[in-house]
Amino acid sequence: MTRDGDNGGVMVGWAPADYVDETVPTLRASPSDWLVRGAEGIGLAPFDLEPGEALSATDDIHVLAQGETVMFTALTEFGDATMTIAEDGSFSVDRPMPPDARTCSLDNDTSGETIEELVEAMRTWGDDTAGRYVVAYYAWSDDQPFTLRGDAFVARDDAGSGA
Repeated sequence: MTRDGDNGGVMVGWAPADYVDETVPTLRASPSDWLVRGAEGIGLAPFDLEPGEALSATDDIHVLAQGETVMFTALTEFGDATMTIAEDGSFSVDRPMPPDARTCSLDNDTSGETIEELVEAMRTWGDDTAGRYVVAYYAWSDDQPFTLRGDAFVARDDAGSGA
């Protein structure tokens, strides 16, 4: 984990952008940590292959060509807050959403781009939302291009060459 500038966030790890959807794989410290060597060459580790786990004979990898670019996204966490929803539907948090956070969620299941949006999503559960909840604040980066050079990915600059 690395600090993300002065915004209070901690960069947790990277994943191929195509792997990040409703379910997120175990993140890795760098895009290069997603590279594995298979029988046909170097490629992206399968979604469900845990870091340090060996490829099995049945694992299918996307073999990469030298110079091929893959889009990655990084997760930055901004800590938690306690949200209280009263019986009358009003709510409060003990810590506001940090300006650089893009999402807030409960147990990585119900989420919103704002606390208000999160509460609205919770109201779809029914009338019994009163209580205290731990809310996680985080942000996924915009997709960033990385190019395979040798046995590693390098960040690609705007001109399309490896940085």
